[in-house]
Amino acid sequence: MKRIALCRIKILFELARKRTLENTEESRRLAKRYLSIAKRISTHYKVKIPKELKSKMCKKCGALLMPGVNCKVRVASVHGYVAYICSCGSENHIHYRKRAE
Repeated sequence: MKRIALCRIKILFELARKRTLENTEESRRLAKRYLSIAKRISTHYKVKIPKELKSKMCKKCGALLMPGVNCKVRVASVHGYVAYICSCGSENHIHYRKRAE
């Protein structure tokens, strides 16, 4: 069951990617819906969404982050992360360097 759930989650992310590239109001709404269904599947079957997919999701509005379509990309080389700034205003930081502890 968990393997099937993970496969469905990946399919929903791919469908959301295609809809986001269409860049119309209706397609963006459908893309958010696909991602909310994927989140619901992951919680129901207790399957983690893969890190490479989860990092492409806006935590505030639930949209799929696509640079140049609905988000901006900023590199903070001093701090060692890449910031994806969604059209809703939230920032998603992806670290590419170990933090000093």
